[in-house]
Amino acid sequence: MLKLSDSKQSKLIYIVTIMYTSVYLAKLNYGALTVEIIKEMGCTKSAAGMVGSFFFFAYGIGQVVNGFLAKHMNEKLFMTAALFGSAVCNVAMCFAPSVEVMKYIWLLNGIAMSPLWCNVVKVQGKYVSDKNMPRSLMMTGLTTPIGTALNYGLCALVATFFNWRVSFWIAAALMTFMAILWYFTLNDIERNAVPIQEAQPKADAENSTAKPKAKLTKALLIGLIIMFTAGMFTQFTREGLNAWVPSILYEVYALPSTLSIALTLLLPLLASFSNFILVALEKKSKDFLLLSILFVGVASLAMAVLVSCYNLNSVVITLACFIIVTLCCAAIANITTNHIPLYYRDRFDTGSMAGIGQGMCYIGSTLSTYTLGYVADKGGWYNVFLVLGAVIVFSCIMCVAAKFFTRQHRHHHPRFIHK
Repeated sequence: MLKLSDSKQSKLIYIVTIMYTSVYLAKLNYGALTVEIIKEMGCTKSAAGMVGSFFFFAYGIGQVVNGFLAKHMNEKLFMTAALFGSAVCNVAMCFAPSVEVMKYIWLLNGIAMSPLWCNVVKVQGKYVSDKNMPRSLMMTGLTTPIGTALNYGLCALVATFFNWRVSFWIAAALMTFMAILWYFTLNDIERNAVPIQEAQPKADAENSTAKPKAKLTKALLIGLIIMFTAGMFTQFTREGLNAWVPSILYEVYALPSTLSIALTLLLPLLASFSNFILVALEKKSKDFLLLSILFVGVASLAMAVLVSCYNLNSVVITLACFIIVTLCCAAIANITTNHIPLYYRDRFDTGSMAGIGQGMCYIGSTLSTYTLGYVADKGGWYNVFLVLGAVIVFSCIMCVAAKFFTRQHRHHHPRFIHK
């Protein structure tokens, strides 16, 4: 870790938050505009869903690979290149003649963006002090729901007043700006960072000894693998809702496509509260794996209500259940990609574990968009609800199993260790 002034740390935290929030406008805009693209291209839902699956396949595999390579990466250059690469891919989408071409462009977009998250975690660990880490974690935890909400809000406006391609042009311009901002921000941070040994008294440096990493027991390793798999299944559900709720509202409830997109932004917007709820509950239980069981249990109940009330044809009940499920899945994603890597940082490299956790989540995303589109084509949206319900219940069982295998460990968040 490098020593950096509090003011420079605050600057870095805000830039990281703004940058990673904006990233969602460049990777989720296709999903938000799927209804409009299907109408223009005249393709099936499964074909349209394959574009998203190509992206999440490349993004998920890339997360795992880049997680292991993160310690060797220059975070300034890699993240700048990733943002520029995404800008190019978003421009290319504007000229794609069909979804067949789009899926390969979006595959490249997934590859381009895959180094971002592991390097965000690496930058946090490298420059942010223990005192400022809770604030950094809180703000980065908000990037996903807020970025997703902003994406759907922008896409709703674009679908109302412009052609869907305008959204990709806006995303490309934003990624170009963020690439430049990130490069010069990291230049400034690197110039002002001081090696921690120089900032400490010499005596302290001589007396300090590096602690060896604790070993991962077999039971703990099994428990973590199960928990990462649970994260994969909950992300399957979450990404499926993000991608297909506009189509569900448009086809099942006959809402205008622009209104369907606008209402969908309620899911990530309200899911942003999951981070606050998670922190508040942690202060009571201080056990994030126990909380994971609570969240997927609530999500399971919401899906049961949704399936039971399907024949009522109530858009209010459906949307309320979708919001609850999305909020709960967002909390599980936060536990999988943030809490677990930080809690076990004495046993495993933080960047690598963050990459693995994020990669597992996006494997779920890869399977989601095409699978649910195929189910909708063959059996209708009611069968999609059944599939989502079964996936959430299975996730709940896996969270219980993860807690069982790691029961000898206390799973409170690091921010509470010394309290």
